[in-house]
Formats: sequence, structure tokens, C-alpha cells
Amino acid sequence: MSSRNLLLLLGIDRDLFVRFESIVVHVSLVNNGLKPIAVEDLTATNNPLFFRAVNNFGGRFKGSLQSFWMRDGVGEVPVRGKSMITLNPKEAREIHVDLIKIFNVLPEGNYKVYAYYRLGTLSFLKSNIISFRIVKSKPIYSITFQDYARNNMIPIRTSWINEGEDGFYIFLMDCSYNLPSNIISNRRIAKINGLRDITYSIPSVYGQNVEHVLWVDNDTLYVAEIINGGLGNIRRIKRPIGYILNPPLTTEDGELRFLTFLEGLVKLVRIPFKGEVMVDDILKLRGLLDKYSIVFDMDSNPYLVYNLDRKIYYLKINIYDQANIDRRVDLLAEANNPVLNLHLSNAWRYDEDSYRISLNYVVQENNKLCSYLIDVDNGKHLSHAYTPLEDMKLKLIQVILDYDYNPYFLLQDSLGTLWFKSYDGELIKATGEDERCSGNVSYPVMLISSKYSRKYCIYLRYVKNESTFTYRKLKRLID
Repeated sequence: MSSRNLLLLLGIDRDLFVRFESIVVHVSLVNNGLKPIAVEDLTATNNPLFFRAVNNFGGRFKGSLQSFWMRDGVGEVPVRGKSMITLNPKEAREIHVDLIKIFNVLPEGNYKVYAYYRLGTLSFLKSNIISFRIVKSKPIYSITFQDYARNNMIPIRTSWINEGEDGFYIFLMDCSYNLPSNIISNRRIAKINGLRDITYSIPSVYGQNVEHVLWVDNDTLYVAEIINGGLGNIRRIKRPIGYILNPPLTTEDGELRFLTFLEGLVKLVRIPFKGEVMVDDILKLRGLLDKYSIVFDMDSNPYLVYNLDRKIYYLKINIYDQANIDRRVDLLAEANNPVLNLHLSNAWRYDEDSYRISLNYVVQENNKLCSYLIDVDNGKHLSHAYTPLEDMKLKLIQVILDYDYNPYFLLQDSLGTLWFKSYDGELIKATGEDERCSGNVSYPVMLISSKYSRKYCIYLRYVKNESTFTYRKLKRLID
């Protein structure tokens, strides 16, 4: 193929980014001639585009449209036949490419980037050069939910706040369900006035058009609508709804649903995509809401378990329409010791050919952690695990379950060192000798990858030195 009448153009809308942020470039293949030209389409399966980057520190980086897949363990995708398109005179084929999927996370520096388009076996068309700068990030808040019923095929999402020189920005980071350190996108959503407890909605189905980010400022609830990946309308709701119980969920038709707690009342809040806010009083509690956990079933109905005076209760809400809501409260268990953790899980059970919502709760008895699993629908105890701990001064930070409901524990000692303990393994150190939480380590969270992945593992992610998202593999869950 002759390159005489073809142009490869590279464009970018901004020239300043923080580390870990998405860097979206526009790639255009243009027929500048007078006759139609048949060209390879700019698809990842064709893989005709190759990118090169250099920075002012001498760093050199390269990648292609398949680099993300290669890091993810998918491997190169074979192509049985190239897909071709015809460009008429002055016609262009344009795509948008996120460079974080090409190069992964680039370090701070000044960059020059260009692309190549494959014309033949040893022939390439080079683009123009674009420039941008990457500066140090400063994550000062981070929150992540993993919904087991939906996690196997959707990205692991994190909402975080970056404190930059010009203010505070909310980001949404999507990471691969196969390998959490492999970032799919990390979008800058909105600027806010200061540090807030932000949260985001989990999607009811993968690929839906509408999602949400929420935060409270001066008694006003802000609901940012994320439409097709970008910021849409920001709604300001000035009415007392209480403390948001995480996570919220956005239904397939764009309705935001979440539970709140206000003055002893559990409330259900529903915000249609185009409609008025609906708030229903669901449950009156005789005391403060201590530990709790929430999941949504596949019909977007919320399930809540909560702990009051060592008693664990289960609230199931069925939403039929705007006016008809059914609720049921059951006592699931009574603990002899303080409840350290509650963890609801909704996962597919192949032996039962259905989803099962289960509760794992943890108490401390003498020198061991006791982990109990309950089927919430019938209240039956399914299993229990006793995990001895020699040092009972360890503080329980998080419990995560694998897809067989086995528990894994993240703990912290008095010096700030983090430790990992599986239900059937030894206690291992999860952070380095020079790492302390909270000191130079903040927002630690265990993440589990998809059970269908060759990298089915439990990972630890934390922010180190108030600047770097850091990942460590804790345990491989597949032989």
C-alpha cells in the first residue's frame, strides 16, 4: 500500500495530566488523495497501530492496541482475516485511544508521543508528534466496592479524589477484573470544593449508559450523572436524607437507589434519571447502626445486614414500583463476642444453579478469629472457620471472600504493619519494612480478581507516600 495519499494524524485536547489519569488521544487516518483507498481498519484485532513515547528523563515506552490484552494475560488475539475499509477522497477514519491502555501508567515527566500505522510487512506511516506533561498525583481519598454477582465480567471500580494545585478533582478508575493493576480507564469527572466522602453507584448490568457519583457538601446531596462515561448533569438535592449506606446502585433504566441512616431510621432513596426524588422510611432502629453490609440482587433490590448489641439482623426490601415496597426483618444470629466484621456476598453457585446471598461474620474468641457463613434466606449456618492468631493485638481491617465463600483477613499491628491471613494459611506480612499504615500507607483494600482469570488471586492495593497506587499479590487462588 502506498502512503503517498494517506495521512496519520494524532491529536490531544489537553496537555497536563496527573499520574494514573487517562490520556485520551484522537487518531485519524485520512485519505488526502483523489481516489478511494482500501485500508486496514483501526481495530484492536487488526492491531495496525503502534505507539511510541519518550520523556525528558530518557524514558522510552512502546505499545499497541493489544498491549492491554497482553498485560491482562489474554495474549495476542489471532486474526483470521484483516477487516478492511474504504476511505473515499478527503474521508477519514477516526478513533479515540486511551494511552493508559497502551503504555500502562507513565511516570511523571514531559512527553512526546507519536504513532505508526502498518502499511505492509516492513512499511509504516508515521504520525505527527504530540506533547503533554504528567505531574505527581496526590490521592487523598479512595473507595472501592466489589459486587461478586457482577464482578466476574465488569471492571473493578474505584472513586478517588486528587488534590492538585488548582483544586480537588473526583476520578473514576476502572481496573481489569483479571488483573487489578491493569487500568482500563481513569477518568477525571468533576471538580469539588474540598475533601468530601464521595461514593459511586455500582451498575446493575455491564455497559449500561447511566451511572452516578455522590457526595454531600453543606447539607446538600450532589448527584453527578455519568452518561456514556462522561459527566452529565449534577443534581443538587437539599433535603435531609441522612448518612449514605454504601454501596448505591444504578438500575439499567438509570434510577439511582441507596439506603441511608438518619436519626434512628433506615431510609430508601430512589432518584429516577428524569423524575423527583422518592424517600421511604423503611426501618426504625433502637440504637446506633454499628457495622453493616449491603448487596443488591439481580432485580436491583437491596439487602442489608446490621449489628446491634451483638445481634445480627437481616433486612430484605422488594421494590415493585414507585408506590409498592415490601420489607422483611429477621434475626440471623446472636454472637457471644463483639462482631468485628459483616460481609454480604451475592455469587453464582453452580451446585445450586442460582445466585445465593450469604453472610460472613467474624468475631474474636480467645486467641482465634471465628468466621461464620450463613444463608440469609433460610438462616442456616453453612460453615465456620477458626483462624488462630498468636498476636491478638492485631486489628482486623478487612475481610474478603473468594467465590467459594472462604474468608481472608487483612490485619494491622501496633506499628502500622499490615498482615494477611487466609483461612487455611500462615500469617504473612503484606507491607514492606518501611511501610506503615497510617503513615506512608493509606486506603488499603483487598481486591479479588475474576475466578475465570488465569490470574485468579487476592491482591492488596494501597496509596503509598500520598502519591502512588501500589499493588501486591497476596495469594493465588488457582493451581
